[in-house]
Formats: sequence, C-alpha cells, structure tokens
Amino acid sequence: MKHTALLALAAWSLRAAGFPVADPVSYVAERLAAGERTVVIPNGDYRLTLQEGCAEYFRFKGLKDVEIDFSGSRLWGESKARMFDISCCTNLILRNASVDYPFNLPFTQAEIVEVDADKNWRVRIIPGYPCPDDAQLAGRVWPIQAYSADGERIVNPMRFREGICIKRLGEDEYRVSGGIDRRGDVGDIAVWSVPDAGRRVPDAAIGLHDCAGCTLEDISVHASPSGCGFIEFDADGNIYRNCRLDRCPPEDDPVPRAMKRLRSGNHDAFNSRGAFRGPTLDGCRFAWHCDDCVNISGFYVLVLGREGRALRVSPLASELPIDPGDTCQIQTPDGGCPPDATVVSCAPDGEPTAEEKAFVATLPFWPGARDSWFRKAFRVELGEEVALPPGSVIISNRRQGNGFVVRNCDFGPNRARALQIKASDGLIENNRMRGLEMAAIDVTSEPVPFMEGGCSRNVAIVGNDIEGCGGGIVVSGLTPSRKPLQAGAHRDIRIAGNRVVSPSPALKAVGCKGLVVSGNDFETTNGGEQIKLLNCE
Repeated sequence: MKHTALLALAAWSLRAAGFPVADPVSYVAERLAAGERTVVIPNGDYRLTLQEGCAEYFRFKGLKDVEIDFSGSRLWGESKARMFDISCCTNLILRNASVDYPFNLPFTQAEIVEVDADKNWRVRIIPGYPCPDDAQLAGRVWPIQAYSADGERIVNPMRFREGICIKRLGEDEYRVSGGIDRRGDVGDIAVWSVPDAGRRVPDAAIGLHDCAGCTLEDISVHASPSGCGFIEFDADGNIYRNCRLDRCPPEDDPVPRAMKRLRSGNHDAFNSRGAFRGPTLDGCRFAWHCDDCVNISGFYVLVLGREGRALRVSPLASELPIDPGDTCQIQTPDGGCPPDATVVSCAPDGEPTAEEKAFVATLPFWPGARDSWFRKAFRVELGEEVALPPGSVIISNRRQGNGFVVRNCDFGPNRARALQIKASDGLIENNRMRGLEMAAIDVTSEPVPFMEGGCSRNVAIVGNDIEGCGGGIVVSGLTPSRKPLQAGAHRDIRIAGNRVVSPSPALKAVGCKGLVVSGNDFETTNGGEQIKLLNCE
C-alpha cells in the first residue's frame, strides 16, 4: 500500500512539474469521469495508438462548461482516424494542441522523372514518404496534384476524372495516367492522398456534431486523415479562434524526409453544414490543402412533384432537414426565386419511384453522387401554393449557418477558394487572401452539382485584401438549366473597402437585389472590366 501511494505521489509530482503523462486519452477521460471542469494535459509529444474498437482518439460527448487545455502538446496519430470527435457538447473549450499523422502520412510526394507524349507521368517517391500499395491506390487518391520543384507554386491543382489511374511500377516508382488537367513537367513534385484501405467515408481531423457555443482555440492541424481539417454539423454558434490547417514545418516533423511536406489537409480546411447559428472564425490560417478553405452551407431538398400546396421531395440523406414552422427559400430550375414559403407539415412518403429516379438521373449532379443520394421521399405541405416544377429545390432558413463571422483570417495558397458561403446575416471582414487558384470569395448557391445552399441575404464583405488569386469576389449561383439567377436571389449584399487585384472582373454579381458596392480598390491584371453585374437591381 505504501509503495502504491509513493508511485501515485511520484506520478502526481511529474504531472505537476509539467512532464508528459503516459496516455493523454485515458488521462483526460479519468479527469472528466472524476467531475473535473478544467483539465490540463502537460505539454508533450504524444504518439497515440487507436484504442481497440474506437474510430477516433479523443471522444467528448455531452460535456457542458468544460475546458480542456493541451498546453501546446503535439498529438501524433498512428492511424488515420479522427483526433477529436465532439458531439452534443455545450460551451466546451478545447485549446493549445497540434494534430498530425507523421508516421502514417495521409499523402505522399514523388518527383516526376518522365512525361510521355500523352502527358502521363512516371514518378519516384521521395525518401521519407509512403509508397502506397495496390489496395491504397484503389482507394480515394483524390486529388492528385503537381507542385513546382521548390514547392512554392501549384503547377496542377487537380488531375482527376477521365480515366485517372495510378499504377505501381516498382518499389518506389509509379505511373500516373489519365485526367482532365495533365500539366506537370520533369522535376515537378506529384502529391496524392494515401487512404486507409477499406475506409469508405473521408474523415476529418476534428469533427463536431450537434454542439453549441463551443470554442476551439489555438488548434493546429498539419494533416487530415482523408477529409477536412475541421468539420461541424448541426452546430449552434461555435467559435474557432487562431486555428490552423497548414504544412508541418520541417523542424516540427518527427520523421526525416528528403523534402519538406507540400500538402496539409486532403480536402477542405473548414466545413460547417446545416448550422442553426453559423460559426465564428477569428484569426485562423488555412493553406496548402486540397479544396476550399471555408465552406458554410445548408442542404437543399429536391422537389420531385407537387399537388396543390403539397410537395413530394427527396433529401440527400435519409433525414429531412426541414421542420414544421420553418420558412424555406425556394429556387426553380431556371434560377427563379419565389418568395419564401412556410412549412405546415412534414411526413415520410416512401421512396422515389423508378420514374422519379430516372428524372433525377437527368440532372447535372456530381458524378456518382446520385447513387447514394435521394433514397427517401417526404411529403412537405406549404402554407401557400407555389408553382414548383420537378427539379426545383427548397431549403430551411434555419439550417444554413446564418449569423456567421469570418474575420482577421489568412487564406492560401490553395487549389480552390478561400470562402464558399451559402448563408445569410454574415460578416466577412479584414481577411487576407493570397494564391487561391479560384475566386477568393464565392457567395454562391449550388443546387447543382452538390445540393448546397442557400442564397445569401444581409452579408457584409468589408476590408478584405485579395491578390494573386484566380478571381476576386463572386456573388452568384448555379442552376440545373445553367441559366443565371434571376434578380432577388441574393439580397442586401454590401461590398465595401476591399482591395482586390485579380483577373477581370474583380467583382462579379448575378441575381442580386439591394447590392451596395462602395469604397473598394479594384484592379484587374488583364485589363478587363473591374465589375460585372447581371440580373441585379
């Protein structure tokens, strides 16, 4: 007994002195089980093994008014699994940690050593990076990219589709063939994802579900298992302060490599999906990952048919993201946006019929997506009759991430956009955006190809600094008919005090009513028009 007490005292003394604990996962679980409201993990480098039967390293569920401080620790996951899975928490504070998967890196890097006449690449893995096996090559290797030899320029942001294939030629050599965009020369560096064989769903490094008022502060991610850096679903006003998704500095990488890492995450940096109240991102930096920096949206529901005030609809997933009493935005296939309608009732209505499935197959959704979407049907009764042809979409105003704030952030370089916004009552302020391959700020509804919405209302875009991107500020939308949005789709958008240096136009706005543009410094690098407006009032 005396010996046990001495061991316990020694362990407490080490922790009090700031020495790392043996197992931070168990340590946090024990402290929370004991009822502690503030848990401090001593600073350390923690190499974590996934516990048997677990799909994530740390799981926090149902916590309220709890603070967990990792004191600047580096968390290294051995397996490509979610580091923090947070659900049904309120006012949780998580701070001071970096997340990485250095010993089982979720991507690889290879020098292009030969390019044939069809622009297929023969590549050789750079020492220190994984050599994917056949099972991993059969998985989700998207996106395949090419960087300049020094790693500071994206040569090919995304080689994909059109028969894309990676085949192993030898111990460390591979052949990359197919693809729409085949840019890449000898000496450039190819980078692609290395998934865990058998993992069907891309996983984020940090995920929140059904959380309210939670704060993540000073959390860095240097690699994502296969999906986003940060993702939240059904959120209510979470805050992300000084969070980062960026390349791991070579001096912080515990694995020796012949070249620094060129990629951070394997997908978007930050996603907010179906939030009741949108997120606040303040002082964040997202760079060198593979898709958008920030995507805030809800999900449209597809209209299959109508009888009077009753709509027959189908959502992407099995649950309908609309409730009685919700007001809904409406969009027709030709880009019209009738006045919002109020939902009176909702009820399950079987599954889409063969005829309805055939109709869905004619719509321009992302290839392969419709195979898993639109499996359930529902009956939604509106308070008033609205003439909506099949292919129209509706979305609840309560589930789009309205009330979001993105301020004082640093975005890019990156292969896509800094911001893709489909929410209302928001503020985009004092952000710096550099080296985005696409438009820096994209306020755009997308019923096709991704069923992401809605249109935006009462959004201020002020004081942002944009340069060296594929475009400047866009307020627009995509429609199944490919017709432009009609006036009034977006409302009361204010664009003021921004500096934009980009190809023409620096500002493109389509389908806006109440648009205010003032005090901006627009410069086009190709001498074209600075502002292009279509269907704006």
